[in-house]
Amino acid sequence: MFSIFTGPRRTKHSKIKELQEQLAQMDEFIRIWSHDINMPIMALNNGLKALKAITTVEDLAVVLGDLMYIVGYLEEINSNIRTFMNGEHYERLHIKRIDLLPWLRQIVSLYAVVASYKRQKIELFAPEAGTIDTDDIKLSQIIFNLLSNAVKYTPIEGHIYVNLYNKDDITVFEVQDDGIGIPASQMDNIWLPHTRLENNVPGLGIGLFVCKKNTKLLGGDITVSSHIGEGTLVTVKIPAQKG
Repeated sequence: MFSIFTGPRRTKHSKIKELQEQLAQMDEFIRIWSHDINMPIMALNNGLKALKAITTVEDLAVVLGDLMYIVGYLEEINSNIRTFMNGEHYERLHIKRIDLLPWLRQIVSLYAVVASYKRQKIELFAPEAGTIDTDDIKLSQIIFNLLSNAVKYTPIEGHIYVNLYNKDDITVFEVQDDGIGIPASQMDNIWLPHTRLENNVPGLGIGLFVCKKNTKLLGGDITVSSHIGEGTLVTVKIPAQKG
């Protein structure tokens, strides 16, 4: 009669596995935030450039409002980084109430500046905007990435449409462009990290990966419809969070 004791080895194995999971989470966290921090930095640069061209007090108020929004967004990113470093996971939600129209209008105005360099036009339609209780940083990341892709893959003098409406207690966001479109052969890969439609377009190729991840964390759904040479429509459906 004999027995095999594997308790300590199993404990050691479980600790190694836990450390590997923590390292994987940290790696993903760093990739996501290093990607998304590019947008506010670019917006800050554009805002500072816009200050030089200001001729009216009204224009100054608009630009200062944009800059204050960007600083606030960076402060929240910094807060999330500190939270993560203190041991909390990226998946944790920080719920607050968002007044959707001014919130979305602010984001669109930031990208309108970027789009203007390609003589693109961004139009916002939000006839039924209200409020939603959700994680505003994760939702902001979704919209930032969708608008960033739309500007990147839409040609000079192209059009981008942002729609917001409510349907059956679900908030629906649509970002549509008349850009290059996505080949059918690549549709299955667009949600994977490091996927880019064109190699000459700058970026890490994790925008839609972040959108998919955040939408899932918010309990929502994201779909893409696209045709070559006709453009792309991305639809995001987000339910209100409770608690």
